[in-house]
Amino acid sequence: MAAALESVLRACGYRTGLYTSPHLLDLRERVQIAGIPFVHGFTHVADEVLRAEGRAKCPLTYFELLTAIAFQSFAFKKVDIAIIECGLGGLWDATNVLKAPL
Repeated sequence: MAAALESVLRACGYRTGLYTSPHLLDLRERVQIAGIPFVHGFTHVADEVLRAEGRAKCPLTYFELLTAIAFQSFAFKKVDIAIIECGLGGLWDATNVLKAPL
């Protein structure tokens, strides 16, 4: 459903970001910009997130780390709309920091 929504929005001319899980072949396919896996720049953004994690002295889970990388990638690439597939849901899901637009 997330991929279909991203495709429709991209076809309407929006610069889209898509965050899904799981990946099939490459971890970087979880984060897409305008329908293309965010391969170039992924390592740079991941390094930024890991440095911030170190400064905060608050270890992130695997999913939290990937979610933060996705959010930072979308900011870095200035997407118009980001489609975020949530994790397991619930109170402690890393995607709960988002507020849907009204």
